[in-house]
Amino acid sequence: MTSAEAPRQAPPTPEPAAAASAGALAYLRERRAPGRRAGRGNTAYTLYCVLLVTAVWGVPYLAAALRAAQDGSWQGPAADRVLHLLPVAGPVLCALLPLAAARRARWRGPVRVDPPTAAWLLPHPVARRALLLPSFRRAAALWGGAGAAAGAAAGLVLHALRPGPWWAALLAGACGGGAAGCLATAAGVVTQRHGGVPRTLPWAPPLAAVAALPLVAAAGGAPAWAGAAAAALATAGAAAALTAARRAAPAIPARVLREQAAAAVRLAAAGYALDLRLAAATVRAARGRAPVARRGPPPPRRGRPAALLLVPWRDATGLLREPSRLLWAALWWAAALACASLPHPAAALAALVAGCAGASQLAEPARLEGDDMRRSAALPWPPGSLALRHGLLPGALLLLTGLPAAVVLGGGAPLLLAGVPALVCAALVQSYRGAVPTRLLIGSETPLGNTGPVQVLLWAFRGPLAVSAALGPALVATASRGATPPAAWALAPAVGAAAAWWAQRTAYRLRSGPAGRTGARRGAWPGGRYPLASRRHGMGRSGPTAE
Repeated sequence: MTSAEAPRQAPPTPEPAAAASAGALAYLRERRAPGRRAGRGNTAYTLYCVLLVTAVWGVPYLAAALRAAQDGSWQGPAADRVLHLLPVAGPVLCALLPLAAARRARWRGPVRVDPPTAAWLLPHPVARRALLLPSFRRAAALWGGAGAAAGAAAGLVLHALRPGPWWAALLAGACGGGAAGCLATAAGVVTQRHGGVPRTLPWAPPLAAVAALPLVAAAGGAPAWAGAAAAALATAGAAAALTAARRAAPAIPARVLREQAAAAVRLAAAGYALDLRLAAATVRAARGRAPVARRGPPPPRRGRPAALLLVPWRDATGLLREPSRLLWAALWWAAALACASLPHPAAALAALVAGCAGASQLAEPARLEGDDMRRSAALPWPPGSLALRHGLLPGALLLLTGLPAAVVLGGGAPLLLAGVPALVCAALVQSYRGAVPTRLLIGSETPLGNTGPVQVLLWAFRGPLAVSAALGPALVATASRGATPPAAWALAPAVGAAAAWWAQRTAYRLRSGPAGRTGARRGAWPGGRYPLASRRHGMGRSGPTAE
């Protein structure tokens, strides 16, 4: 029989992916059994620590809430105000949970794989369902259980504020919180699958808002039948969302899983090193950049005004290319002004914290320059003067937007407005802080443990902490007395001047470090004592440009 007459053999039928990878997955489960046992031990220890902290700190407060529900000690004007705001604040907070989960899923989603799985298993034709669905089930159970526990605790607190059956408030809170947690998990999985904010995501915030209605009804803000109907609708919606997310989980792109696994490793390394700036940069890089604005403010022309406006123009262009920072700065600043106007000492301290956070958002261009000295190598200013020029735009924005609000709100808002230079310079100190010194990471041993983490946190936030400690007594006195002490109006500019000098010194020392010591000497910077051509092109005998 010739080769032409030989019967053709049918090609082998491809084995389904599930059956083909069953043996490989079984082998891997066997080989990874010791690691899984160690992981279960770590999880059990973490759960034990969480339960211990909850028992020490949470149970006494819950017991106090139950006692207050019996004797009515928590009921009064403050409780009436909370119950009055609950029908609006509860749905809004629950509606924000899926949006926050979707934003987090852009860099760390509910469906996770370890780096070896991302590097070795995902490129092969392995059954995706067997590989990814266990992670999805763990995430759904974790977030659903956490939401139910938080909702149950909120139900007990509301039970203390308003008399009624405790079991109704407990069940309503657990049902609403569990549904909101499941909806947040589903929103995160869908975001992982489609990238960004998909068109199918708008269903999550309304359903999460409905999940808050059972608790509102238990607190007397809605009829009982409305709470029962909302609980049924929220449960059905959460079940449908989890079903859709379960179908979408195996279709998550391998590229997304690999990038998120690598980002998790880098984030863990930054956490062990207590480098908050590296951790934030890792999250931003994994999340991706927003669409860049094509148009920005016109560049300044020649002359002395142009030299003054050059750095603010660069900062404005950078902020317009990242509009989320402008939004967060506006929210923090609005919260700071609102808290400063309240007649309560705690609100005054919260106003300082929010004001420092808003100024830090607007000082992001200075932080980028502090991380990379090459960005300002061609600018003809010494490091201290350049740092203060970075504070012109944040200070102007905070003053212009806060002046009308301070006039309307009153209270401590005008004093907070007078402290804007201090807040901005504190943000500049934080922007130019540089790398964490090794001696702080090592710390020292005490009977209460190592002091390294506390030292690093105090060093990282030393600018806002110092300014808040200096301005705090004046704001607290204003909130307590209802009027601003005369000495406070002189204290705010003095603190601003001291913070400006501190920001100058911090920027200079950063340039004078090992990476920029030659460029920090007087005359070595471009424009120090060189002709105009050298200043224009950033040329000199030494300095960052020459290097």
